[in-house]
Amino acid sequence: MFKQRLTYRLFLIFLIFALIFMIPLFLTINKELNHMAKEEAAINPLAPEVQEIHNRLFENVADNIVVFSFYFFIFAFILSLFFSKSLLKPIKALYRASLSIKDGNLGVRLDVAADDELGQVTKSFNEMAASLEKKTEELKKKDTYVSAMMDPLLAIDGDNAISDINPAFTKLFGYDRDEAIGGSIYDFLDDKNLEIMRSLLEQDKNDTSMTSEIQFIAKGGSPMPVLITLSPITANTNSSRKIAVLKDFRRERELIDTIKESRDYLDAVINSINDELMVIDREYRVISANRAVLERCGEKAVGEYCYSVSHKQSVPCWLEGEECPVKKVFETGETVRMTHRHKIEGDKEYFYEIVASPIKDESGSVVHVIELMRDITARKRYEEKIAQKNRELVTINNIAAMLSRSLKAEDIFGNVLDRLISLVTMDGGGIFLIDDAKKEMTCPYHKGVSEEFVRNMGRVKLGEDIPGRVAVTGKLIAIPDIDADRHITKSILKHSGIKGYCAIPIKGKEKIAGVICLLSFKPHIFTSEEERLLTSIGEITGMAIENIRLYEKMRRLYEYQRQRRTDDHKNLLSLSSGLTAANNIKEAADSAVELIKKSFRADLVWLLRRENNELTLRSCLGADIKEGEIIYLKDTTSIEQYAIDKRNPVIIHAIPAETRFYLSDYISSYKSAVSIPLYAGEKALGVFTLYYATLKDLTEDDIHFLQMAASTLAVALGRQELHENRS
Repeated sequence: MFKQRLTYRLFLIFLIFALIFMIPLFLTINKELNHMAKEEAAINPLAPEVQEIHNRLFENVADNIVVFSFYFFIFAFILSLFFSKSLLKPIKALYRASLSIKDGNLGVRLDVAADDELGQVTKSFNEMAASLEKKTEELKKKDTYVSAMMDPLLAIDGDNAISDINPAFTKLFGYDRDEAIGGSIYDFLDDKNLEIMRSLLEQDKNDTSMTSEIQFIAKGGSPMPVLITLSPITANTNSSRKIAVLKDFRRERELIDTIKESRDYLDAVINSINDELMVIDREYRVISANRAVLERCGEKAVGEYCYSVSHKQSVPCWLEGEECPVKKVFETGETVRMTHRHKIEGDKEYFYEIVASPIKDESGSVVHVIELMRDITARKRYEEKIAQKNRELVTINNIAAMLSRSLKAEDIFGNVLDRLISLVTMDGGGIFLIDDAKKEMTCPYHKGVSEEFVRNMGRVKLGEDIPGRVAVTGKLIAIPDIDADRHITKSILKHSGIKGYCAIPIKGKEKIAGVICLLSFKPHIFTSEEERLLTSIGEITGMAIENIRLYEKMRRLYEYQRQRRTDDHKNLLSLSSGLTAANNIKEAADSAVELIKKSFRADLVWLLRRENNELTLRSCLGADIKEGEIIYLKDTTSIEQYAIDKRNPVIIHAIPAETRFYLSDYISSYKSAVSIPLYAGEKALGVFTLYYATLKDLTEDDIHFLQMAASTLAVALGRQELHENRS
């Protein structure tokens, strides 16, 4: 069929070519003959016979032309058959080759028989077939790649409709090709993600790829997070066709959500730290900070230099002479701890404990530094306060130890004054002691002041000037600057050059013993802690003075007791000697009564004898009473009878207050009494009693001596009675 059509076409071509050639020839010959006839007729009109000849000639010529044309057609037909055979062979080969390519045989190639146009066509066909085979192979590979893709791929045409998908799309979302192709991309998105996709698709002026996270609705209706990358199919910016690659983002979304939760938790943990935390780069800029820093400095802290945030400085802190922990971490790569002084609010100083730790990359180089700052201002102040307290305690302990080691006033007051001047950093001072008899104070101990000043100021009346007022009120007075104090109008200290002044009362348990004065030639503000400490030291010094006075009193008492024991020993010896030397009972009794009255300075002393439960006078000194007179009858409740019954001394501090005892008229006017019973074994010999006209308290030593005297007297009286009875 192809051959017949081509043969007809070639025959028609040759026929048309013959007609095109014969018709002009016939017309030309006819025109020339007619022209020749007209010229002849113009020269010489032709006879009819000649005209007839010419007409036949023209007819013969026309007939010959027709015959010639017939032969020419025959010749053209033969030529067309000849040329069609040579022309149809390569064309037929091209036809068969094109059919092979159509059937998918892209490896077919034709021989190039000539170098003419047909040969060029054949060569071009071979090149086209080779190129088509190569591109087909590439397309097959690409199709294989697309089909093997794990990520879904879809093509979107200019109307935002899906024109193609790969198998991964069906596998991930569940849509078949028939269900997906032809549908709008918006059909697979909810309202929120539809806007995101519309925004991506409308950016068709940009020939670069765009990536965004959206949620694609799967076949079951559940949204599935994917990462979509949208790219134009051609580089032509006018093209609206795009390729979309979808990546299953569920795992990544879970990881991102987990990371976000971890980051949020980490941020919450970091922000919950009360200490300030900053991340600092090598340019000493804060690249991250926790809430504690942001609350103090605001959001502007991030991006600022660390020394600007911490120190309010425009230059690094190490240029100001401070050691920088961040710089040290960058240099050493090790964690650094130190304490820094920061100025945060105005000129107010704060102390921070800083822990700077390195953040290293894979190679071990320090890229950032984490700086954790803890406000230890309160602790620092507390430590300073503790140190001050320790100094105060050391001073108090030293003073207490000094006071305990010595009972000499000159040692105590001199050392106390030196300690106080050093503790409060004063220039001098003095100690005033009160003379109760003269109602004035003198300054026997001083330091840092001239003798002339002491002569003028060293004697102060109680209630006068600052030391006198402190001695009366017992309250500390601290003056930062005497010249500037409006309350100090009358004082010898005014305009003396003394500025800071403090007067501390020396308090004992019962009264104020003196005043410690501290002075400075420049203003001095006394803190409440200093005032409290000075008051305590004043009280300790007062106790020391009382201890000194007590020591003196005890020493005097000791001397008194020692003398008393000596006297008692002498009196007992005298009593024993008198009783031994006595010739009779009366003489012995009188000797004993006299000694006892003298030793104890009693107003009345009598010795009563017990006979038949009656008490009769044996000896008396201090009243005119006859010997043998009955003082108390039988069963009379008297002091003496009570002592005999108890067999122990009876002490009556206030006789008028005692209503249980009967009093003899001889002793009714006395106030106090001491009655000592006399026993010889189990036998009561009598009793002797000391009476005082005033209230009197006898010591235990006195009672002990009286008992010894009673024992000695009882022994002597017993022997005398025994001796007299034998005689």
